[in-house]
Amino acid sequence: MSIDSRFEKFMLSLPSVEGIDFIPLENNEEQSKKADYFGMGRKIIFEQKCVNQEQSERIQKELEKYTDDENYPLFYGKRDFNLVIDSLPNNEEIKRKVFSQITKLLESYLSQSNKQIASTRVTFDVPNSLGVLIILNEKVKILSPEVVSSRLQQRMQEKKGENYRFNNIDYIIFISETHQYKGVPGIITIEGAGAQKHPKETSEYIDYIVNSWAQYNGGDLLKFNDNKKYLSLFSEKKEPTPQKVTRSEARAIRYRKNRYMVNWSDEQVSKAAAKHIDTIQPYVLKGGPKLPSAELDELMMEFGDFIEESNIRGLDLKELKKYHET
Repeated sequence: MSIDSRFEKFMLSLPSVEGIDFIPLENNEEQSKKADYFGMGRKIIFEQKCVNQEQSERIQKELEKYTDDENYPLFYGKRDFNLVIDSLPNNEEIKRKVFSQITKLLESYLSQSNKQIASTRVTFDVPNSLGVLIILNEKVKILSPEVVSSRLQQRMQEKKGENYRFNNIDYIIFISETHQYKGVPGIITIEGAGAQKHPKETSEYIDYIVNSWAQYNGGDLLKFNDNKKYLSLFSEKKEPTPQKVTRSEARAIRYRKNRYMVNWSDEQVSKAAAKHIDTIQPYVLKGGPKLPSAELDELMMEFGDFIEESNIRGLDLKELKKYHET
């Protein structure tokens, strides 16, 4: 079940939460866009947004524009975004463009939610209700808690005339399942400019929602006083080991558990990989000498170790040609 569906099920399971879509309305009232939930006897309005696959692909497309660059690294499998662009001469520009896509995505959530919360207050005549935006992410790893927090805080401080641009949003809760600290998913709460004007009991209810979500998922909640320290402690969640894997995938998993090249220099890894290719090459060329399939398979699997190590380090496999025997 997706995080979007899970979070909806969680919210509707709470006795103090009311699903707005289930509230009967007049026809003219139904046409206006509204938020998702009321909480605490309609003292709080919640709007839920989720980063979906289409939005994820939109961000990835920005990176794909540079695959034809001569400096773009040659690699196999998956590699961290920063390691992919590190060797490109305009890597800072690429980062800005990719992060611009992220900012546009987050700003669209802020803009839509700001209007939906305002509309909900009018429709249900609850002008003093607290407005909360909940953003869920389980797919896009580049949307790290640190990046998202920084951009949301910047946007929440922007003004349009005398008023804040997103003045109907008093709190933002960002829940990330792509990043963890000691197995606990990242949850960040950001206060808007109007948060302090609301009663203390509403901010306590926000804590209740966050703690309840952690318990609903069978996990604990880590609290940090130093927000910067908190953000720096989170890292990408490791992908779970699939129940069924190919032989090469099993080899990759085994290597990461026993990373015997960890203390080698980049040059040592590249030289050893090139030498390994030179050993294998005669046996895979048409008309070349034959080798028992089991021995050749093992040589190919060993080369997979170099692939894994190169992806961990961010090595460009094009560099191996410098070390091939002539």
